[in-house]
Amino acid sequence: MSVLDLHKVQAISKGNSAIETQLFKRFDVLVDECLAKIDPFITVENSKAQSMMVHKLKPNVELLCSAPFHELTGFLNEQLKHNTVDEKLNGSFEQLISYLIDLKSELTAQLSA
Repeated sequence: MSVLDLHKVQAISKGNSAIETQLFKRFDVLVDECLAKIDPFITVENSKAQSMMVHKLKPNVELLCSAPFHELTGFLNEQLKHNTVDEKLNGSFEQLISYLIDLKSELTAQLSA
């Protein structure tokens, strides 16, 4: 399954490859930033920083990514708003990291095409 939804990208860009490239470049920078900051083990102490990172990532995911990735960021955003730190949240962050790694690979492929 692709994490990046190219149909969404094409709808936003109206087929303009220059706009698509700009979207990919900006999203690539954000993904790098998130991968550098994300901590797969969420604690009460780091939940605010992780919440800010998910909040920053969420609108881009909504616009450009597949439904499961979008649903995951929505779930994480809600859980972190309520400061719910448990094993399920930590497992979801591990899934987020996996999605981000896959997304990074897909963005790299799109930018080198």
